Amino acid sequence: VGDGVTDDTAAINRALYELFAREQIQRVRRMLYFPAGKYYVTDLIKIPSFAYIKGEGPDSTIIYGNDAAENAVAQFADSKQQVDASVGSGTGLPPQFIVLDGLTIESGVDIPTLHIDQAESCYINNCKIIGNKTSAPTSTGTNAAVKITSSSSYTTKHINFKNTTIGGQSL
Repeated sequence: VGDGVTDDTAAINRALYELFAREQIQRVRRMLYFPAGKYYVTDLIKIPSFAYIKGEGPDSTIIYGNDAAENAVAQFADSKQQVDASVGSGTGLPPQFIVLDGLTIESGVDIPTLHIDQAESCYINNCKIIGNKTSAPTSTGTNAAVKITSSSSYTTKHINFKNTTIGGQSL
């Protein structure tokens, strides 16, 4: 809906699943387009491998999360929308070739805004990643605007940021 009030979580995750995760040929390139608006989410947005998400510009298309119980507003996922320790299980391809272009992802609470985990060759272009850090970090990697992690199975590498603003938290 993108009105800043309606919970758009289920619709966004369903669209990502329909376009990218359920496809038999997972490398098929499609784009999920977000018109201008503020998309309110209350659960983790799982961005699968090969997803291309396009907005109308970082000041026009905003994905806004405000749930302190979540681990992040959005997280890169494998081709089956699996995250964390489940990445790559079954026939899931690890997060790769994900593109975010022309949008803002914002957290209204003190949680990571975008979690890039076990991902490779991803592009964040013309975006804003905005957090809501209320106090100085107590250790490295806690509640960063962009949290980047790896596992023993998959190393995060080749993450490209271009014309992107990161603020409101530490990187």
